[in-house]
Amino acid sequence: MLAECANRLAVTATALSTFLERGAGPPEWPADVGLTTAVIGFRRLVNELITLAVLVDRDGGGWSELGRALGLTAQAARTRYGGIRTEPAVPRRPDVSWEAVAR
Repeated sequence: MLAECANRLAVTATALSTFLERGAGPPEWPADVGLTTAVIGFRRLVNELITLAVLVDRDGGGWSELGRALGLTAQAARTRYGGIRTEPAVPRRPDVSWEAVAR
């Protein structure tokens, strides 16, 4: 799951770069907020990757170390990520076809 998310993030980064070069996204994006749409999609993937990384790392380290890495206190890290017991909910149908944007 971590590798899959990292791969989607790489595809999204490439698509975002292409979008910035072209100045336009796919037709389903509103023209006046296309960049915002692209960046929000990227941020969602980054947040998902962070969550997956915490799931992996929390078994090997303590909440103090995780909190420090996240820029949080141990308590804040535990509150935010401690209740996650399985893979995070990941929409299987992305909001944007990043592969189409990268073409």
